[in-house]
Amino acid sequence: MAQTLMVKRPNPATYDVSKEGLKKAHALNDNLRYVQGFRTSLAANTTVTTQISLNSAGKRLLGIAIIPANKIIDSSDVLITLVVNNNNVILNMPVPNADPTAVTGMIFFPIPQKLFGNDIITLTYTNNSLSSMVLNASVYYVPQ
Repeated sequence: MAQTLMVKRPNPATYDVSKEGLKKAHALNDNLRYVQGFRTSLAANTTVTTQISLNSAGKRLLGIAIIPANKIIDSSDVLITLVVNNNNVILNMPVPNADPTAVTGMIFFPIPQKLFGNDIITLTYTNNSLSSMVLNASVYYVPQ
């Protein structure tokens, strides 16, 4: 006759979490990174301001990457200004400097800023070239 082995499973709610395990979980959450993209069309010789509305309340702005939708277009005549909560974070910087391929080893141009969750972020493009173009902006941030 075969015997049946009964194993009592512990209740998951009774598992103890060590202080180290809790610290590791908090550290993982602190480094969680969101990215949100914005696409802007620019006509020749124009200035366009884009309001950046983050989907989640932010704790820290990490950086930005601006990439032309068409790599053939020369975007060196386009300047960007980034304003976060009335602070000029970037002022008239050429777009190629915010292209991640220009920053060795990075996926974005680092501009760490503290966020408060109800932030007013604007990105202004000034196109001084004779051609129109489309630019993609990716905003990297840590959510609250």
